[in-house]
Amino acid sequence: MAETNLQDDSIHMNNDEDTIDDNSEFEEDSDIEELEVHELDKDIFERLKKNDPAVAILSIDLNCNNDKSFFNSIDWKADGGCISNNTHIKRLVIEYSDNSQQYTLGQEGDTFPTKEKLQDFFSCIYRNSSIGSVLFSLIQINEFGAALIEGLQGHPSLTGLEIEFGGLGSVGCRALGKVLKHLQGKLRDLQLPNCNIDDSGLGALCDGLLVNSSMRRISLYGNREITSVGWRALSNVIRDSNCKLVNLDLSSSELNDDGANILGSGLHESSVKDLNLSLNSSITGSGWRTLSNQLSQTSIKSLNISSNNMDDFGVAELASINTLKSLDLNFSRSVTPSGWRTFFNTLRTRGAQLVKLAISYNHIGNEGVTALVGLLRYMISLRTLHMDQMAESDIDSNRITSQGWVSFFNTLHGSNLNLVHLYLGGNEIDDEGIRLLAPLLSSMSSLKCLILGSNRSISSVGWRALTELLQSPNCTLERLDASESKLNDDTVVAFTNALSHNKTLKQLDLYDCFDDDENESIIRKRMGSRVYSSLQQNKYNGYLQFQSYSSRPRL
Repeated sequence: MAETNLQDDSIHMNNDEDTIDDNSEFEEDSDIEELEVHELDKDIFERLKKNDPAVAILSIDLNCNNDKSFFNSIDWKADGGCISNNTHIKRLVIEYSDNSQQYTLGQEGDTFPTKEKLQDFFSCIYRNSSIGSVLFSLIQINEFGAALIEGLQGHPSLTGLEIEFGGLGSVGCRALGKVLKHLQGKLRDLQLPNCNIDDSGLGALCDGLLVNSSMRRISLYGNREITSVGWRALSNVIRDSNCKLVNLDLSSSELNDDGANILGSGLHESSVKDLNLSLNSSITGSGWRTLSNQLSQTSIKSLNISSNNMDDFGVAELASINTLKSLDLNFSRSVTPSGWRTFFNTLRTRGAQLVKLAISYNHIGNEGVTALVGLLRYMISLRTLHMDQMAESDIDSNRITSQGWVSFFNTLHGSNLNLVHLYLGGNEIDDEGIRLLAPLLSSMSSLKCLILGSNRSISSVGWRALTELLQSPNCTLERLDASESKLNDDTVVAFTNALSHNKTLKQLDLYDCFDDDENESIIRKRMGSRVYSSLQQNKYNGYLQFQSYSSRPRL
């Protein structure tokens, strides 16, 4: 079960990393996500009426049984101008907070808003001209809800619409299809994860998409009821000359060999550049070989096929995609060390210019990593490399051993590799390996993120080898993860002394380096007041993590 969670998390986790050129139009959306979310209450309501520019993301809870819910107390017909006339709201989140029951938009009951109040509220949304995206969370859509969604047709500013963990049904999909068909609509980002969409629903969406030329990104993540009939409808859309789709996410959608083949034939003629097919384990090795061959005839730039049954032959076909800039092959454990060796050698021969390569949780072994060195030495374009957990196998030949890492780092010396993000957590890197890695990192003028946590073979001696990197005036590192490692007081002192000369580090992860029952005050005592004070004096505008991601003591 833990492994499944890790695989799910790996799908969408690298938003802060290098992006491909075709994603540049979504940069503004990413900036919005960094803003504070304001939950509707009495204070926020007053600020909305004053058109407060700080309230850019507004979250509204429709659960009238929730003490925090303020929705039902507002007369939206009389005071709806706080929404309709507002010029600063960019993102609107509409949710139902009670996870103990499903809520259908317009459902009658004491804890639900009335249909009249919902209609008045949605009319405010229709008249607003600043809202860029709307998210419906944990809300089912029936005919009443579908009518409310239809009202979004031709909205003057709406570019993003997301319905997550809800039930759309055919009626909801038909309503969305009408929104997509509207000639004045500006919708370009449609996210429908886990909405129980079937062939009929996808067909209704595709009817709208066939006449839509503004859509750039679609996610159907987790919709597992779609068969070859639905995939054929989508394939017809993406191959249509009117379709300008760039990003397509079909992860965890129960694609099989037939569906993958149908999509592959459509992708050959499409404008899609970013494709996510992760977590589709129903595609067999044979299916991946066919699809990989089809993808080699496309202009795909970013491809995520992690957590699948890719085999040696399928991964060999992938090396033929000359346009790839980003490739995620995490959890591709059916590929053998020999298959990885062939894959890396073929990429080198073809002169691949990847920007991001993710190969964590795989059985690459010393055989495969030797070929990887030959590829990386000359790949000056690479900025992100994921190589976490490369020792998760009882078969020695599948693992990158301590000596394998020593050889890897030693051979990379003198290369042109200049990474921004390097992930090496959970490996068998030892003191000798870290001693060779440190000068290699010092030669990287752009390195911002270094993940080395859970390397249990590194002792305090090895960790201190990194202090020279932190003290270097050319250091650009912003995050260092040394969590779940063998640190002692002397090591922490060494880090602290190094940090006193560092001006770039914003985040230092040290969680689970101490006993589980220790809290911050005990750690402060153990480290000594001089050490802790020195850490506090380094104002990184970031945080120091002692134990877990849920506890982030601010500096």
